[in-house]
Amino acid sequence: MMYCPNCATFHMDDVGVCPACGGDLVSTIKDHDAFGEMDPPRVPAYSGIPSRSISPKKRNVVILLCYFLGMFGVHRFYLGKILSGVFMALTLGGLTVWQFIDFVLAINGPLTDSQGRAIGKEYNVRMVHILVVAPLVLLVVGVIVLFFLARYLFQQGMLNLD
Repeated sequence: MMYCPNCATFHMDDVGVCPACGGDLVSTIKDHDAFGEMDPPRVPAYSGIPSRSISPKKRNVVILLCYFLGMFGVHRFYLGKILSGVFMALTLGGLTVWQFIDFVLAINGPLTDSQGRAIGKEYNVRMVHILVVAPLVLLVVGVIVLFFLARYLFQQGMLNLD
C-alpha cells in the first residue's frame, strides 16, 4: 500500500506518483517486517500553503456571482476561466441557460478553478434558500397585487377592456 503525504490518501497501486495530486507516494509497509505492520504516515509539517488539490476560492462567492452577474460570466472570471467567461458575456450567459446550469453546479456539483483545483463543498445553505425562494415569493405577490389593482381600476372605470 502506498501513501501520498501531499493529499493524505492511500493507494493500492505501486505507481510511484499519486493519481489525485501528482505527488510522490511513499510505502506504508516495512520491507523487512515479516508481519506487514504499517508505518505511520509521514505527513509534512503544515507550511501555511494550501494543498495543490484545494482551491482558495470560496463556493459562496461563486454562487453569489453566478446568481447576480452570471449572465456576464463574472463567476467564471473569478475562477480564472477567462475564455469561457468571455464567451458567456458575449452570449449573455447562453441566454441565461448556461448561467442557470452553472448556478446549479455551483450549489450541487463539482466545481474547479482554472488550475483544476477543487472548490470546497461548504456554502451557506440559508443564503441559497433566500436566493431561490425570494424571487418566487416576489413573483406570486406581484401577480396578486396586479390582479387586485386591475380589478380596482376596472371597477372605477379607469380600465376599459373594450
